[in-house]
Amino acid sequence: MKIPKILLGAIIYIILGILIGWLFADFAIYAAVIAALVAGIYMGYRTPLIKGIMNGFLAGLIGGIIAGIIMPFVPSIVPGVSLAIPMGGWLNSLIIGLVAPTLQNPWFAVPSLAIVGFVFGAIGGFIGTKLKR
Repeated sequence: MKIPKILLGAIIYIILGILIGWLFADFAIYAAVIAALVAGIYMGYRTPLIKGIMNGFLAGLIGGIIAGIIMPFVPSIVPGVSLAIPMGGWLNSLIIGLVAPTLQNPWFAVPSLAIVGFVFGAIGGFIGTKLKR
């Protein structure tokens, strides 16, 4: 397990998620999934199966936590709305519904982006190990 490579995968997840959320506002809901898959594929490329899955898992988890902390401060195309609301929108509503149904808080992006990151990062790591060498 190489820590610099895992941190690079987390940075790929964060930057790609922000770029997709900004440039393609209609796909901002799926930006975290796409970014986690790409980061996981990068982590799993040319590595053994279990190591690729674990590296994708860790990169997605670390990137999701950091992205969830950064996203409330990143503005979206819509004035006054942070990028955290649309990025984890489909999972934020589930988490908010369990905790407080009437609350809308961008800080719920931390657990939702971390969950999306480690699940789809591990899937991307698996896909990356299966690519031709």
